[in-house]
Amino acid sequence: MTHVTSQALEHLICAVGDPIGEIRDIGPEHPEFVRAQTIRAAAGVIAKVPETLPAIARLVATSKAHSPSPRARTHLAAAEAWLSGNPLLAAESYAFILDRWPKDLLALRLAQSCYFFLGQHDRLCGVVETVAPKWEPGEWGFRFVLGMSAFAHAENGDAARAEALGRESLARSPSCPMAVHAIAHALAESGQHHEGVRWMRAQRAHWARESRMRTHNA
Repeated sequence: MTHVTSQALEHLICAVGDPIGEIRDIGPEHPEFVRAQTIRAAAGVIAKVPETLPAIARLVATSKAHSPSPRARTHLAAAEAWLSGNPLLAAESYAFILDRWPKDLLALRLAQSCYFFLGQHDRLCGVVETVAPKWEPGEWGFRFVLGMSAFAHAENGDAARAEALGRESLARSPSCPMAVHAIAHALAESGQHHEGVRWMRAQRAHWARESRMRTHNA
């Protein structure tokens, strides 16, 4: 991936910045056009609003004409499943991608997003715990795996595990909103309310930034 698509992917996973705006200039003649299209479609799926459906349909249609790779085709098929009103098939399609390409961060983010939408919180942990052993701690992207794992354990009520993973993620990337969210939940669920208030205030410079999770974290 180029710097532009890598940055857009990172911002989409972290729910910060303007990932779609960052790849606005990647058109059909660009060598990463299909990659950009999968990121655009992913943003539409993550949004979980009907207004994005026409855009997803256009993205899928135009991408198919550009000989997408097997992985890209599966991403597009997953987006089509969401488009057709079948979020379970979409979730399982993203999970299938992880079976074949366990380091696909976009598929991991989308699988969690769809399983969360379905209320299948156990699968939030399932998909990330399947791929986490495939990563080396020093690899780019591992901090996002930690953050998504922390989020999964927070949503499943494992406060201690969520806090530990969240702190490890923030040690690598201090402003990851998903890890902040996980630690905040963990501190609340374990009754550490005063510590939670103190910690959130101390971390304000990191989480009070432009993010689609800013209000939620606040």
